[in-house]
Amino acid sequence: MFIYSPLDPHKSEIRLVRFVECPSDASKLELELRHASMSDTTFNALSYVWGDCSETIDITLNGQSFPVGPSLHSALKQLRENGLRSWIWIDSICIQQTDLEEKGWHVQEMRTVYSRAECVYMWLGPGSDATDKTIEFMAEIGPSLVELNAMEILSSYQNGIVNTYFRSRVSGEDLGRPDEDPAVKLAQYMYGLLDHPGLQAAKDVDGVEVPRGVLIDGLSEIVKKENWHRIWIIQEVALARVGLIMCGTKATSLEHFQSTFMTLWDCSVFDKRHGSRANGGIGFEWAWNWILPLLIRRRRQYWREGPLRLSEILRPSFKARHTIYAASDPRDIIFGLLGVIEDGEELGLRADYTKSMAEVFAAATKAFLQQDAGMGSYRLEYVTPRAENPDGLPSWVPDWREIGEKGTLIEDAGLYLDATSGMPTSENMTLDESPWVLRRFGCYVSTITDVMEIPKDLHSFRKGIPYADLVEDFMASVLKFANLRPDSGPAEDYVWRTLVGRQYGEPALRDRYHHWMDGDVGLLVRSIMRKGQFDPEHLTESQKEFINNGPLYLSTVRLDLDTPQKQLAHIVQEWPEDILYYTVGRTLFKTNKAMFGRGHVLVKPGDIVTILSGCEVPIVLRPREEGGYTFVGDAHVDGIMNGEFHQTTPNYQTFDIY
Repeated sequence: MFIYSPLDPHKSEIRLVRFVECPSDASKLELELRHASMSDTTFNALSYVWGDCSETIDITLNGQSFPVGPSLHSALKQLRENGLRSWIWIDSICIQQTDLEEKGWHVQEMRTVYSRAECVYMWLGPGSDATDKTIEFMAEIGPSLVELNAMEILSSYQNGIVNTYFRSRVSGEDLGRPDEDPAVKLAQYMYGLLDHPGLQAAKDVDGVEVPRGVLIDGLSEIVKKENWHRIWIIQEVALARVGLIMCGTKATSLEHFQSTFMTLWDCSVFDKRHGSRANGGIGFEWAWNWILPLLIRRRRQYWREGPLRLSEILRPSFKARHTIYAASDPRDIIFGLLGVIEDGEELGLRADYTKSMAEVFAAATKAFLQQDAGMGSYRLEYVTPRAENPDGLPSWVPDWREIGEKGTLIEDAGLYLDATSGMPTSENMTLDESPWVLRRFGCYVSTITDVMEIPKDLHSFRKGIPYADLVEDFMASVLKFANLRPDSGPAEDYVWRTLVGRQYGEPALRDRYHHWMDGDVGLLVRSIMRKGQFDPEHLTESQKEFINNGPLYLSTVRLDLDTPQKQLAHIVQEWPEDILYYTVGRTLFKTNKAMFGRGHVLVKPGDIVTILSGCEVPIVLRPREEGGYTFVGDAHVDGIMNGEFHQTTPNYQTFDIY
C-alpha cells in the first residue's frame, strides 16, 4: 500500500509521476513519484474524467500497489503507448485525496498547475471509426484555420463580414470587399466546408436514404463525451497553454480542435441555403451546451469586454437540453471554477472542504448578490423558487446542481425595468451575520389574495396537444381570472401589460412605458390578444411604432411595414404564443390592494409583494411562523414596475429571508 509524504506548500511543492520501464511485464503499468517545486520544474498534466471508481485496477507506484479507476488506467496505457516519458501531474495520484487540508490547498493552486504545464493531455476515452476520422479531419484542416486566423476573426466584429459573405453567396449580391480581405478569405474557406461529404445531413435521393456524413457522427460522439461538462475539466481546458486532445489512438492539438469545432459551429449559424445541411443533424445550435470549456477558453483568449465572472458561468440564460456542468462533489461546482474566473478574490471565496454543500452554495450566492449590487450581473430575481429546499439550502440560494443540469427554466420578470427607482438607501441596516440569512432593505407593497389556476396541460406541454390549443386554453383562463367581459375596452389594458411584462422594449423607450397601451396602441393590443379582426391597411403611425419598437420579440422580427397584411397576421399568430412561452412556470395573481401581477406558480394567498434593494422587479415573500420570510420568486405587478410605488411614501424596513 502506498503511503504519501507531506508536501511543503511554502515551497509550492507538488507531486509528479513518470513511467518506469518494466521489461519483465510489458502490460504492467509502473510509475515513479517524486516531489518538486512548481517554480523550478517543467512538467505536463493530464485531464480526464474520473468515472466510476467503485472497481479499481492496481498499478505500481514507487514499488507499491496503488488503485486507479478504469478511465485513468486506459489514459495511462495510451500515454505510455504514445511514448510519453516525461514528468506529468495527475490529480487522483498526485493529491492525497483523504487529506482535506492538502486537497483544499491544491484546489487553490490548480490554476497555476494547469497554466504552467508544458502540455495538458486531454483524454476523451476510447474512440470509434467515426471519432478516428473526425480527429484526423481536425488535424488536417486545423492548421489552415490557424493560418487564416479563424478564432480571432470569428471572435471579433469581422464575423459580420463572414456572415455577409455567406448571405451574398445565396442572394448573389456584391459583397463589396476584395478577396484579399482576411475575413473574406476565411469565409471562402468556411463556405467550402459546407460541401464536405462527411458533413452532410441524412437525405433521401430518388427514394434511397443516404445516411449522414461520418464526420457528423464523430462530432456528435465527441461533444457528448462527459469531459465537456465536468467542472474540473472546464478549468483544465480553459487554462491550458498547449493541449493535446486524445480520443482512442488518435490525437490532435487543442488549438486545431478548438478552431475546427468553433468554425463548424459558425458555419452552421451562417449557412443561409434553403434545405441545406441544417447543422448536419448534430444540432450545433445546442452543441455549445456540451463545450462550455471551449467557450470559456475562447472568452479568455479573444473576448476582452470585461472580467469573466463566476455568476456568468453558473447561470446560463437558456434552458439546456443536456448537462452544462456537473461535479461528483457538488462543492466543486464552486471550487472547481475559482481558477478560471477573474473575480475570485473580489468574491472572497476559497476552497474549504470542511464546509457543507449548503454552506458553499450560500456563501457563493451571497457573494454574487453583494458584489453585483447595482451592476446587474446577478440579482435575487434570478433565483427560481422551489417547493422544497433540498440539503438544507436556504430558499434564496439556487441549487447550482440543478441549474448545471437543466439551465434556466423560467425567465426572470425584469428587463429594462426598475421598481426600486426612487427608493431611499438604508443607512442603519445591520449586516446579516448568519450564512443562512439574506437581509434586504425594502418595503411591503401588498398581500396576494387570489391566484390563477394554470391549465394542467400547460404545466407539462404534453406531446400531441397542438400549441394553438394550449394558447387558447391559457387565454381563456386569463379572461376568466381577470373577469373580462366579451367586449373589450381600455379598462382591461392592465391585464395585457402584465402578460407582456418583460418584453417592453429598448432601454431608451422605457420612459414611454406608461404610454404604450394608450389610445390606438391599446386597441391594437386588445385586438391581437382577443384574436379580433383588425384591418392592417389602417395601422396608425403609433401602432407601427409599437410593432417595431415595442415588445422585444416583435422588434427582432423586423418585418417589412410595406406588407402590413403579412406583418399583422404574423403578430396575431406569434405574439400570444411568445407570451405563453414566457409564462411557463408562472401564473397571475390579485392582491388586497386591487393590484394585478404575474409571479411564479408557487405563489399562494397570504404571500406578500415587496420591493427590495438590489432588485429591478418586485419580490414575493412568504411570512414564516417562526419569523422572517421564505423567498417565493420575482413578479411583475402592473403600475409599480418603474418606481411609482415609492411616490406613495411607504414605510421601509428590513426583511430577513431564510
